[in-house]
Amino acid sequence: MNEKWLVIGEDARLKFVAKKLTDETRTVFYKKSSKWDEEVQQAYNAFNPTKLILPIHSLQVVDDIHIKPTTAVFIGKSNDVWRSALMNTTVHHYLQHEPYIWKNAHLTALGFLAYLFQKEQLVENKTVLITGFGRVAKMTAKLFATLGANIIIAVRAPIQLAEAQAYGYEVVPLSASHERLADFLINTIPSKWLTNSYPTYLKTPIYDLASAPGCLTTDAEAKQYELLPALPSKYFPEAAAELLYDAILQLDKGG
Repeated sequence: MNEKWLVIGEDARLKFVAKKLTDETRTVFYKKSSKWDEEVQQAYNAFNPTKLILPIHSLQVVDDIHIKPTTAVFIGKSNDVWRSALMNTTVHHYLQHEPYIWKNAHLTALGFLAYLFQKEQLVENKTVLITGFGRVAKMTAKLFATLGANIIIAVRAPIQLAEAQAYGYEVVPLSASHERLADFLINTIPSKWLTNSYPTYLKTPIYDLASAPGCLTTDAEAKQYELLPALPSKYFPEAAAELLYDAILQLDKGG
């Protein structure tokens, strides 16, 4: 049976995913959109896909969502609206697929390095403070340490402090009383934790690799702050698409 795949989103990697999926066993339609509106719903109804791929960040919903139970859905991040709409549908969460998450974290670190090089900034002999010690932080710390940066990991959880120290990094508790000077700060914590009680950090150039809305609280003023989402798609869209393509096919096979 010929499968019908509908790919929706503006992320550059999705267009490449649609291209890779297309073969003699699949008919693939790519719809560039950042929202689920009447036009997208009509496209879905007309195409009647067996598989639907949605972007990492949930599409903005401006019209009712009607997905048939016969459509398997591949989605990144979700929210209450989308969870409700997909309640009776088979849903695959590719951001919960561990191989994909780790490989995408590696591409994120490489994308950030490409961004710095584009700005003509080197990391050798720089003191780099990384907040958080999840996958993106681990990949970024490893890459930058290899290039000669002095890495400081700042986290709240004692387990993560111990883990970062076991990796050989300098560690510091993430608290206003333990601020450290650095050439720049890389945030990987997906929450608004950076308040005015961190004056040293707010004077440090901050690069936020976490998802929107970023780490700054609404009343905090940073000297230099840049939110850098979707770095893999911006710098390595084809490689990012390859990772997503592999993850989706594995999930589709039950892997």
